[in-house]
Parts: sequence; C-alpha cells; structure tokens
Amino acid sequence: MLIAVALLIGADVAAGAPKPAVLDPNKIICKNINRTGSRLASDRICMTRGEWDQAERAAQKEVQQLQAKMGPCPPREVCGGD
Repeated sequence: MLIAVALLIGADVAAGAPKPAVLDPNKIICKNINRTGSRLASDRICMTRGEWDQAERAAQKEVQQLQAKMGPCPPREVCGGD
C-alpha cells in the first residue's frame, strides 16, 4: 500500500503536475443546511470561503471548550464502552 502511494506521488511530480491553486477566500460559496428536527426543510446559506473557514474554526473551538468542561469520561457503563 505504501509503495502504491509513493508511486502515485512520484508520478505527479514526474509529470510536472501543476500545484493546486490558492483558494480565493472571497469566493462566494452557498450550502444547503438541513434544519434541525426536519428531514425535508433546509436553508440556503451563502458566505465567502473565508467566512465558512472562520465559522468552522469557531465551531471546532466551541466543541473543544465543551469537551474540556466535561472532563474525563465517567465509568464505562455510562459512556457505552466495553
């Protein structure tokens, strides 16, 4: 498996494959976000790539803060472990 990956990487370099373009942070991207509690309803939200990235970082930070507040996991029978 590792050899196959190395060959694929080598093929891209040898073929002079162009580097991926720098993503424009000002490009508008629209996403359909499903509404909580509904399988059918959704909202179309449009923001720049930079704003989507910032929202993602904020969400990750919030999850990390919540996990830090929760502390260590209680006994296995409560967490669902084996």
